[in-house]
Amino acid sequence: MYPVLNNCRVRGVDGDFFLHQFKKGEEFSLEKLHAEILWHCNGEYSLPWISKKFSQPKKDLLFFFNVLKEKDLLTFNKKKNKINFPQLTKAPYLQEIQIEVTGQCNLWCKHCYARKEFQKATEKELSTKEMYEFFDQMTNLNISKCFFSGGESFLRKDLPDLINYLSKKCIGITGIFTNGTIYRQDIIDALIKNQLKTTFLVSLDGYKPEIHDFIRGNGNFKKTISFIKKVIGQGFRVTVNTVAMKQNVKDLMAMRSFLENLGVSRWRISIPREQGETIVNKKLILPPWQDIFIAYEELLHHSLSSPGKMKIQLSSIFKTEFLKTKTYYLYQESNSCCEYKKSSLVLASNGNLIPCPASIDIPLGNIREKRLEEIWYSDLTQSFKTLPISKTDCRNCKIKDYCGAGCRIIAWKIHKNILAKDENACPLYHFFYKVAMPIMEKYGIHSKTLEKSSPYKFNANIINELLLKNLREKEFKKL
Repeated sequence: MYPVLNNCRVRGVDGDFFLHQFKKGEEFSLEKLHAEILWHCNGEYSLPWISKKFSQPKKDLLFFFNVLKEKDLLTFNKKKNKINFPQLTKAPYLQEIQIEVTGQCNLWCKHCYARKEFQKATEKELSTKEMYEFFDQMTNLNISKCFFSGGESFLRKDLPDLINYLSKKCIGITGIFTNGTIYRQDIIDALIKNQLKTTFLVSLDGYKPEIHDFIRGNGNFKKTISFIKKVIGQGFRVTVNTVAMKQNVKDLMAMRSFLENLGVSRWRISIPREQGETIVNKKLILPPWQDIFIAYEELLHHSLSSPGKMKIQLSSIFKTEFLKTKTYYLYQESNSCCEYKKSSLVLASNGNLIPCPASIDIPLGNIREKRLEEIWYSDLTQSFKTLPISKTDCRNCKIKDYCGAGCRIIAWKIHKNILAKDENACPLYHFFYKVAMPIMEKYGIHSKTLEKSSPYKFNANIINELLLKNLREKEFKKL
């Protein structure tokens, strides 16, 4: 009898192992011994062999395996039939990659953070073959999941082929970002064929055509609503992403009811970043902070007192899951400024690997020139990912434990210094500290401090040198 994992893989590193069901996106924490045992459940090793290898009684192993079998995570083969598992990797673990499959977009949105950069990236867009080669490198690093984004992801003609290839490599496709104006059944069919529980993250900036279409162009509200209904009708979850702007900030409560009735699973509201088209249209679309705070406080009260089926996330300060966990997390000085994206990278459509979506013009390396593994473990990348709060100019601020020193990319764009303050984050987190936190505490939701980060030889100089080099090159091209 040969135990073999069913549609799942052992992921992570020592101290943070988990069993990942890549089709459903489920994760189960593992102790080191359990992780090592399950890594050998690849159809090559028999139950007696595993028992002897790990000095575990066959009876105990059989009980453990049967628990997994009941959850459809493991099966037993009568004959040896090996499946090649990727080796367990060294720390730090790269868990996910957001793949910008194209820089092309069919809309011209008034708040797009990187329209020019997306357009430029299309000039050297990765081919299907290059994408496959990159997916192979992702497999070698045992990466568990990815997201597709753009531009507009549905404009990539070979997207069904990319879905099929990733599924064969046992990498989960957690979500697909889209503006919802293009519906392609071939993409839906590829997800269904591979039994993937992918979420569609759809941009919708108002619950009425006059609001949404003002931002994204006439006729697009109707297309996006039709898209949402179609994918929900085929059994997929939809997360709606909304940017709070002058045009919609006073209608967010009404929009909540509209989305709930539509069957949306999750609603994420964010505030415009002062990047790209938002800077151009700043006076037109940026709402006063006070209007945002009024809307957020109303949504917070309603979400806590009447949660409903649809989960809600208000920027980075609240999400409905807090009601279940009764916990929100605070930073320590040793934590990195962006714990949220600490274990991820973004692949731009031209092959550049960048730290996060906001850092669109800050390449850590290009996969046509370097391998993913080399870029991920480099001092440059890890300095970005482990930049501690204690090194920033926010280190003496009383609310640093709540904001984590804000966004380093925005800090750079404002001050040309990666360690400077991100003043854009200050109003939101003062609101959190003074208003949102006391409200949550009334509902039994309290803070818990993140674990201390592992020490790393952080080097701010190599980050600032890269950013200054990019800036000089941009200025030279303008001459």
